[in-house]
Amino acid sequence: MEVVAIRPDEGRTAAGTPEPQLASALARIAVLARDAGLDPIAVRADELAERLAAGRVHLAVLGQVKRGKSTLLNALLGEAVLPASVVPLTAIPTFLKPAGTRRLEVAFADDRQPEIFEASDADELRSRLEQFVTEERNPCNALNVERVTVYHPAPVLASGAVLIDTPGIGSTYRHNTEATLNFLPQCDAALFVVSADPPITEAEVGFLAEVAERVPRLFFVLNKVDYLDERERETAIAFLRSVLEREVGAAAAEIVPLSARRGLAAREAGSDAAWEDSGCAALERALERFVADELTSVLHAAVRGKTQRLCDEAASQIALKRSLALMPLAELQSRAALFRQSVEAAVREREIAHDLIAGDKKRLLARLEQEAAAVRERAYHALTRAVEERAPDERLEDVLEREVPALFERELGAIATLMERLIAQSLSEHEARADELAAKVRSAASDAFGVALAAPNASEVFEMRREPYWVQHPWQVALHVPPASPAERLLPASAAERKRRARERIAVERVVVGNVENLRWAVLQNVNDAFLVFAGRLDRMLAELVESVEGALAEAEARAGRERASTASVADAYAAHEAELAEIARTLGGGDA
Repeated sequence: MEVVAIRPDEGRTAAGTPEPQLASALARIAVLARDAGLDPIAVRADELAERLAAGRVHLAVLGQVKRGKSTLLNALLGEAVLPASVVPLTAIPTFLKPAGTRRLEVAFADDRQPEIFEASDADELRSRLEQFVTEERNPCNALNVERVTVYHPAPVLASGAVLIDTPGIGSTYRHNTEATLNFLPQCDAALFVVSADPPITEAEVGFLAEVAERVPRLFFVLNKVDYLDERERETAIAFLRSVLEREVGAAAAEIVPLSARRGLAAREAGSDAAWEDSGCAALERALERFVADELTSVLHAAVRGKTQRLCDEAASQIALKRSLALMPLAELQSRAALFRQSVEAAVREREIAHDLIAGDKKRLLARLEQEAAAVRERAYHALTRAVEERAPDERLEDVLEREVPALFERELGAIATLMERLIAQSLSEHEARADELAAKVRSAASDAFGVALAAPNASEVFEMRREPYWVQHPWQVALHVPPASPAERLLPASAAERKRRARERIAVERVVVGNVENLRWAVLQNVNDAFLVFAGRLDRMLAELVESVEGALAEAEARAGRERASTASVADAYAAHEAELAEIARTLGGGDA
């Protein structure tokens, strides 16, 4: 975990924007590839261009209820869009994304299509939002909302940041904290908001320690400093820094003190001086600088390397087409037979690779069953203990409603993390085998036609990119306690009490079994999907490589009967494409990622 330094005196850094040179190179590669009949390469160039243009850095905004998290986000937006409440809001995250106009998109956990609402101003947007994210208007998420996305023209979003307002931690709804922790590994950074009054709590320290293990970078914000004088402010900052150093090892932690309330007022009044004095300007600059650095150092570097390799791949396949265009038909057919014979061996090895993939999936599913059995045992003991230790006037149903969501969110997070790690380890070995298979196909082409084909690395083909997403889990808390039998009613009080507890344990066990099955099924689907997608991409990678050669052969055979001048003209056109791709590669500098 890296602590991001926030220095109020640092100037604004331009936001990271897609490099024009890189975007231009991708556009030209797509044109040349399509002109040469290399549609798969053109499609990948288009996809890379889209990824570059839509580059976003996802920052989760975290904080305990009433620390001013929503007010801070409103200040960054420049107007009061997010509702503030004296009670916890629903367990629904709000994604803040850039757009030229204000609008709200609501996604539901069932089969309903998302609803989209346009808004002319902040008041209308906030009113719409309140319908879905407040307990008052959507109690216990009765509307079954999965997530909401606010689109807004705020400059901080236009810089490439996606801010994610997560459910408040340490609230009455304990499972919100577990759900937030499970969500964090998908984010690029987190903004942790505390306030001067009261000082950071034990619950916040415990949560922060877990956050630090799940996100690579952390921002720290001390809100509500406008209630302190200068000496009190320095004391509060020093205290927070000492806690961060002692409890989470953030020895280099730098904290930005600010007043979100004053920052929002400054934005609404259009006062740059007041915005600066509030401390929010320093945070805004830090976020924009971080986003710019992240896009440039990570996204742009990765896309540049992939563009270089795509350029090499297109050039090698065009070189093959040029070589085949000039080859006599008899020699062409002889070399084609040699290539196809070599490819047959690679196809057989692909089937072996599929068997190995299936074997690894089977082993992982067996491990999942072991973990699910362990969860059943832990959950049963934990819930039974909570039931038996409940207050005399507390209902069994209330105990389960309090304990079940947090317990199973935590267990799901642990199992999902474990299985994702095991999947990554397993598939990384299969990526190496995929590279070996692709190398054999390229070697067959080189031996048969004297042209060295380039191809994407397996790690690129199998790379899975997705936007952070929030999952709502409807954990079962309803239970049915078997009624007492007529004979039980005649027993002495102590014996009847033992019978009652036994019936409650049966009911608890049913709740545990149902929830563990839901947990197991969710993880099972992830495992199956990961291996299914991997196997499909393996087949597609090899098929595209073979088809690129077969397509060049078919094109050359069709042209073999034409006049020599026509064939030479086609070869010259290919040579021109190669020369332009070589210039693109030179311009890109041969960078790798």
